Formats: sequence, C-alpha cells, structure tokens
Amino acid sequence: DHFWRALRNKNLAITWHNDGPDCEVEGTLWGGNLAMLVSLIGTPWLPEIHNGILVVEDINEHPFRVERMMMQLLHAGILQRQRAIVFGSFSAVAPGEYDAGYTLESMTDYLRSRLSVPVISGLAFGHEPQTVTLPIGAHAVLSRAGSHYQLTICDHPVLNE
Repeated sequence: DHFWRALRNKNLAITWHNDGPDCEVEGTLWGGNLAMLVSLIGTPWLPEIHNGILVVEDINEHPFRVERMMMQLLHAGILQRQRAIVFGSFSAVAPGEYDAGYTLESMTDYLRSRLSVPVISGLAFGHEPQTVTLPIGAHAVLSRAGSHYQLTICDHPVLNE
C-alpha cells in the first residue's frame, strides 16, 4: 500500500510516534542501509549532500557497531552537513553478553550529545515486513507536533495514470 502511494502521489506524508527532540527542518531526503553508506566513504559513489535529511537503517548490527559506523560518518564530516538524522529499523539483533547492556537508545543518546542536528528514531523504514517507501532524492520536511513526527515528501517522480 505504501509503495503504491509513493508512486502515485506527488506529496506523501509519513507520521510516527516517538519521544525525541523538537524539529522543523527541510532538505533532500537521502540515505539507506547504514553499512552500505559507510562502505562508500572515500569513494566517488557517496553523494555529497548538504542540508539533507539522512535516513539510515540496518539489519543484524549490534548497537556498538551502529555507533562505530555513525562515528565514521561523523568523523568524515557527513553528519555535520545534515539538517537531521532519522533512524529507521535496526532489526534482527539479539543482544549478546559483549553488548554489556549497551542499547540502540544509549547509542542514540550518545550521538545526540555529539551533534547539533536533531537525531530522530522510530521510522518504520528498513528490513521489515511493514516498511515505508522513501523516494530518495526528493525534497522533504521533517517536523514534530506533540508526540508525533511527520516526514512530508514532495517533488519526486510519480506514475502518470
């Protein structure tokens, strides 16, 4: 359903509940799988997006590994050029004893302490049976109203009927 809505509607709004910082930002929507993005650092294939809304997700990655990849993006100067960072799902992780209680929430809090841009979590985007379709490269506005975030996407190609 969401895939077809994204293909047929020039304006698409995605809303989700999450406790996080207030924000009202706009920019180019970009990102995807975190491990793949990090593997592109230093190559000509990583897009140089300024003032974007970066969405990331992954599967089978423990919180300390997600932190390591996010720190690599930070130290490469990529996160500082964004207007917001949005975490999708980080699924299929069974905490191990070497995680020592370190969680994705702990990692998100740590990242928030290092950045001046909003870091938002909870978007249903990733390796899940129910996932939203994101038109990467489109113009997007991310805002918070009460306890809900809204990502409004526009100006992306759609099917002509």
